[in-house]
Amino acid sequence: MRISERQRTRQRLQELQAELSHVSRVSEMGQMASALAHEINQPLAAASNYLQAARRLGARRDPGEAGRIDEALAHAARQVERASQILRRLRTFIKKGDPELEAEDVAKLIEEGSAIALVGARERGVTVRLQAAARLPAVPVDKIQIQQVIVNLMRNAIEAMEHSPRRELTVTAEQTADARQIIVRIVDTGPGLAPTVAERLFQPFVTTKSQGMGVGLSICHSIVAGHGGELVALPNPEGGTIFSFTLPLADRDSASTS
Repeated sequence: MRISERQRTRQRLQELQAELSHVSRVSEMGQMASALAHEINQPLAAASNYLQAARRLGARRDPGEAGRIDEALAHAARQVERASQILRRLRTFIKKGDPELEAEDVAKLIEEGSAIALVGARERGVTVRLQAAARLPAVPVDKIQIQQVIVNLMRNAIEAMEHSPRRELTVTAEQTADARQIIVRIVDTGPGLAPTVAERLFQPFVTTKSQGMGVGLSICHSIVAGHGGELVALPNPEGGTIFSFTLPLADRDSASTS
């Protein structure tokens, strides 16, 4: 009976963790609403301009303009597709669902997560470098949860550099020396973490943001731990902070016997 109760309690805790993660993702998108609207409006405005150009060319009824009309329509279609991609990524990111572990390409997770995280970064003067080592093995993860970690850490880094004269964000991924894990690092050149904050950083309701609730990093820590990895924060020798988290690779022995 006790075992059954423990199992139900564990299942309920997992459900609450998934619910909190979903709420956190929705909250993150709410905070980014203005920048997201700008990001989506840009390709739609460009598409509108291309369509107006095509309309003007068509009004001339000049057969020689057919090529330019086709080109303008093609440009418009590409801009609409760009806006659609942004919306698809957002819909996938905030969707609610049960955790599902699948073999995923970390470089692709970073690329797709950064498409959301970097909304508005250019306007803030942030220089970004994404660098994943070649031929990284796939890792068994829940795609949405790990992208949530990447987005949260990158958004935190961008906000931390808001008043810094040097704003450089670097995201790297490589195998650890023992080839048992993938390690992802998010490096910023912000002011760094105060010692009093650093020692309690992953506890709930600890934040350096005036508008923050202080649950984002706590959730990230729980997600990484739930995948068997570790999330840590260290000072950047060049100024700023290095957040790094590990993701264990699939056990080759168990994989070969399964």
